Amino acid sequence: MEPMTKLKCATLLGAAFILTGFGDNPTAAIQPPPGQGTLCALAIYSLVETVGQKCRAGQDPEFQAGIARIVDKYDAFMLANSTWTAQDLVEFKRKQAATDEPAEAVCKSENHVMFYDAMKKQDIKVQEAGVDQFVSRPGEPTWGDCL
Repeated sequence: MEPMTKLKCATLLGAAFILTGFGDNPTAAIQPPPGQGTLCALAIYSLVETVGQKCRAGQDPEFQAGIARIVDKYDAFMLANSTWTAQDLVEFKRKQAATDEPAEAVCKSENHVMFYDAMKKQDIKVQEAGVDQFVSRPGEPTWGDCL
């Protein structure tokens, strides 16, 4: 995975919060076209899941369970709305979410841990509600303009 600057990370987090209904009212979030930004959100949430598994095992159980549900929803969206296979998802997460990196490398990466910490500050139920709304609208998955 290419190194990311803090500015890139902040931009990605901002996009993820928009996609997940950041704020008290997820239905008031900006609605991108169906599918737009799916790959970006999947990459971010998968990375957050990886950090939880490798660096924060046993901590934040409600948050980590919510992240796992979100990743599952985006996975299902990808499989239903694209030509991707389960193996394509594994490869995507290997490249984008550090799933094959050793725990020591993941946990020492300020960028990786920053995503986890930033997402953890947001109510996981609000994030899930935003994702539920997003995935309820079928569309071709794209990166969107999160980078």
